[in-house]
Amino acid sequence: MSVRRPPSGGTANARSDDRVARLVTPEARKHGDYREQIVRVGPGEVQGVVNGTHRVVRNCGATTLDRWRPGLSAAQASAIDLYVNSWHLHVGEARVSANYSATATIRTTGSGVEDIAIHRLQARQTLDLINREVFARFPKHYSATFHNVVIDDMAALGAGRHLIQSTKGAQHAARTVVTFIADQIDFALARSDHA
Repeated sequence: MSVRRPPSGGTANARSDDRVARLVTPEARKHGDYREQIVRVGPGEVQGVVNGTHRVVRNCGATTLDRWRPGLSAAQASAIDLYVNSWHLHVGEARVSANYSATATIRTTGSGVEDIAIHRLQARQTLDLINREVFARFPKHYSATFHNVVIDDMAALGAGRHLIQSTKGAQHAARTVVTFIADQIDFALARSDHA
């Protein structure tokens, strides 16, 4: 009795690499980890696409913020981390099933409910300070750009597109706004500590 062995995948991997090479520019490949994947498309999800499975090329690499992090100062990185942690603690994280967010995993020393409430209150106060001292003082599209990059993981091109229309200009504008707002958050927190 002979046993059928599954194909090694050598030619399938080569075809996948060819598709990625055709669809993703060399410049974009430098900044991402592009892979061919099969996704299921339901009714009405993509205009003009039949229901079923489709091959797509996705960037499975790091977020925009992860790529920028080495170029940020310690104060900027700390301010961004504080904003992200406060946001997720107060608003919560998007989830599909069980709640593994910070509020569900906080180590408690006393009454667990009280500790979680205190952490959420502190997060709310931090966000209120940032809204009052930073976001309220600058145009709304600055806060939107900052939020889109650090919370929603939007690509710099998309986040900066409403600031300037050119591709390189939009990416540069988004980075400039994110670092500027991070500096402003750091200054606001320093002022509030001395007040």
